[in-house]
Amino acid sequence: MALRKLGNPGINPGGVGKLYGEDWNRLVDALTGGIAESLIFLGPLRVGQGGTSYGKISVSNAGFDGISVENVNAGGSTWGLFVGDSGIGLGSTAGIIRKGSSGAGIGGGDTLVMLRFNTSGDLGLLSGGKLYLDNAANTGGIGGDTYITEGATNRLDFYGGGVRWLMLGYNDGIVIPSTKKLFLDDGGDSYLCEIGANQIAIVAGGTERLRVHGGNQSIEVRASDLVIDAAKRLYLDGGSDTYIRETSANVVDVYVGGVQMMQLNTTHIDINQKTLRNPKNSANTAVSGTPKTVEIDIAGTPYYFLAYPTSSA
Repeated sequence: MALRKLGNPGINPGGVGKLYGEDWNRLVDALTGGIAESLIFLGPLRVGQGGTSYGKISVSNAGFDGISVENVNAGGSTWGLFVGDSGIGLGSTAGIIRKGSSGAGIGGGDTLVMLRFNTSGDLGLLSGGKLYLDNAANTGGIGGDTYITEGATNRLDFYGGGVRWLMLGYNDGIVIPSTKKLFLDDGGDSYLCEIGANQIAIVAGGTERLRVHGGNQSIEVRASDLVIDAAKRLYLDGGSDTYIRETSANVVDVYVGGVQMMQLNTTHIDINQKTLRNPKNSANTAVSGTPKTVEIDIAGTPYYFLAYPTSSA
């Protein structure tokens, strides 16, 4: 039924608690947009049946009043707003928003908690729900491609542009997708990256400096020298007793099986009474005995020399 104005409205004389024709016409204009006047309610405006839940609009509040469950039908599904529900686990002053099955009311076992909040500032989303960070404003819809979600139990996934970039809590660790970069300089040109299957690359200044292989347990030094601190050992047997190290300034020792086999410095090489042999056995040198016997094997023919200290020559 359309609201119509009175042709000959009665004039309100003022001070009378009655609705006159003039008052009715002004109300119709305000409700229908006939004039630019505000519609002011001095008390609550209630819509509904007596004794049941109803809508409520007051000076400082617009919402629902009555029983704790309030139904709103939107898009074929029934939504509900709960306020002061002490059974939701977030405190007696908490509120929740629930969604019921299509066409059904809110209540019983057919409700799904979508959002929880309380006066302490706690906010709870439904498990598996997404917290979008790029939702378009004033579109009426929810969604984008940059969000945070619980991808699995106790795992937090971060998506940007629809691509998962980071997982926290997966296998008790932090997960970066394969081939993605872990920057160490605020997104510049120094980072760690799995450059290939089971291959970790260290890039500094935009240049790959080191690559570690998982399959053959090798390390590649790229585009730079391999630097070892002075007096530190370069093990050749997995960290046991065969290594090379600089024992003092410009003096390099070679240890095999824990025994010093050779020492090199800027003026000479000490063999330490050991034997030098060419791998192909084409020019062998043996040092032994006193006086020293030097054996040189050339093409299978041995040649012997006696070596004496210069004081005995």
